[in-house]
Amino acid sequence: MILHVILTMLKIAGIVFLALILLVLALLLAVLFVPIRYHLSVAFTEGKKSGEAHVSWLLHLISVSAFVEVPAAPGREETADENEGSDDVENPLSGLSNLQTGVRVRILGMDPAAIRAYFRKRKRKKKEQKRAKRKRSDQTGNVGQTENNRKRECASQTGKSGRAERSRLTEQAGRTKEITQMAQTVETGQSQQTKQTIETGPSQQTKQTVEAGPPRQIKQSDQTGSAARNTFFYKLRAFCDKIKQVPDRIRRLLRKGKKLLRKPEQIKRKLCRFFRKIEKYEAREVLLEVWEQVKRMLRHFRVRKGTGYFRFGTGDPALTGELTGVLYLLLPASCGDLQIEPQFTEPMLETELEIRGYIRLIHLVHLAWWAFFNKKLRRLIRAFRK
Repeated sequence: MILHVILTMLKIAGIVFLALILLVLALLLAVLFVPIRYHLSVAFTEGKKSGEAHVSWLLHLISVSAFVEVPAAPGREETADENEGSDDVENPLSGLSNLQTGVRVRILGMDPAAIRAYFRKRKRKKKEQKRAKRKRSDQTGNVGQTENNRKRECASQTGKSGRAERSRLTEQAGRTKEITQMAQTVETGQSQQTKQTIETGPSQQTKQTVEAGPPRQIKQSDQTGSAARNTFFYKLRAFCDKIKQVPDRIRRLLRKGKKLLRKPEQIKRKLCRFFRKIEKYEAREVLLEVWEQVKRMLRHFRVRKGTGYFRFGTGDPALTGELTGVLYLLLPASCGDLQIEPQFTEPMLETELEIRGYIRLIHLVHLAWWAFFNKKLRRLIRAFRK
């Protein structure tokens, strides 16, 4: 019977332990393999300047959204009509000083700040209830205490009358003793002072005045020294001292020049050591492997969908052409709906973009795992640390 009970308890504990392990594994797999989705939208035109970003995970179980907006200035249309004839170009980045920003976090569709406020209110209510209970208990206890205090006061008043007479007698006896002690101390103090004056003789102050002698007089040499410094001979002597210091300065300059001449040699030695380390530890091959791994990770993190247009111009046709070429090279193939419209005649910047994609953390973990267990990379990092 006892063995059966023990086995059932172990069975229940094992089931609970396995359930916890499976729950932890499920959470780890969800964190690593469930994608973190992002959605970015930007609008930069004459009537609207704003940007929004939204990140969510596990069917919006956790979501974070942020926005940036520049409010339109009042009376802008009138100023635009007035400036139609003028040649001045309006700065597209004007008005960015009055930014309006905000961040919102949701967990299971609820705001964490609202949850905190709810729990704080509950704590305050509990504290108020406890205070009210204490006040009630104190009021009921004070009624019984007042009756006991009255009985004690009656008993104490009867005893105080006898104690007062005893205290008076003790005070009178103490005063007489103090008077006699004061008279004795006065007599003894006067006798000691007279003895000290007879033994010591003159005071210490008179001795100090005798030893110090008359006060010192200001020497005339100190007054004449300041005037002698302004003379011709004094200036000549200072000039000669400066000339004597010239050889020492030249030696210092030569030492600094030698150090500067040695620096190129030191730089060459350091470069030679660097290249030797690269050859010894096969740094070029290792860096190429690292670059390939990073490329793979960026492929997984690429933008999956992009829509909208990007209209820009710098005023220089050559520069705008170069920038369009760079943008088309960087633009992923999945963003075919995104249009790039260069303006070669005037400087401008207008855009309305929407970008979507997702990221899996398993790719970052894979890169970290590869870097940790790659012996060549670890050897190279240790060599450069030294």
